[in-house]
Amino acid sequence: MAGQTSSSSDMNLNTPDAILARFIDLSRAMGEALWCIQGVEDILAKHYVVACKLSGNEPEEDMNAHFEEQFRNTLGRMVKVFKKDSTPSDELSQRLDRFTFERNWLVHRFRREEYGKLVSPSSFPNLIKRVLDLRDEAEALTQLFNQMMIDHFVRLGCDPSLIHETLEAEEKRLMNPDNYPADPTVQ
Repeated sequence: MAGQTSSSSDMNLNTPDAILARFIDLSRAMGEALWCIQGVEDILAKHYVVACKLSGNEPEEDMNAHFEEQFRNTLGRMVKVFKKDSTPSDELSQRLDRFTFERNWLVHRFRREEYGKLVSPSSFPNLIKRVLDLRDEAEALTQLFNQMMIDHFVRLGCDPSLIHETLEAEEKRLMNPDNYPADPTVQ
C-alpha cells in the first residue's frame, strides 16, 4: 500500500512461493472450517425438527420432509427459529449469535475484508487462528447439539447404549471408503 513500508523480515517472507504456501494453508483451514460449519447447520436442523417439530408419531416421509425443509434454511434463519421455539440459555443464544457472525464473515466478507493479510506475514497468523477458532467452535457446537439430541431421546425413554451403538455404526459407515463410488477420473 502507498505510504506503508514492510519490515525486511516481511519482505523476505513475501516471495511468490511464501504467499502461495500461505494461500494453501488458508484454503485448507477454510475448507475444514466450512466442513465443520455444515455439521453445525445439519445437527441444528435435526435437533430443531426432533425436539421442536415432531410429536413422535409422524410417518417417516413426514419426518424426512421436515428435515429437508430445515436443511434449506440458512444458519442465521435456523438459529432464529431455534431460539424462538426452543428458548436456549442466554449463554447458548449468545454463543450461536457469535458463531453465526463469524460464519457470515468467513462465507460473505472474508475475501473482501482480509485479502491483504494473505500477503502480510505478520498479520497472517492471526487470520489463520480466527479461521481455525471458527472450525473448533463449529466442532464444539456439533458435539453440544449431538449431546442435546441424545439427552432428548433419553428423556423419551431410549436406551443410551443403543443410541451410542447407532452413532458408532453411522460413523463407521461414513468413514468406510467402500461406501463411496470410485472416482472415475482416477485411472
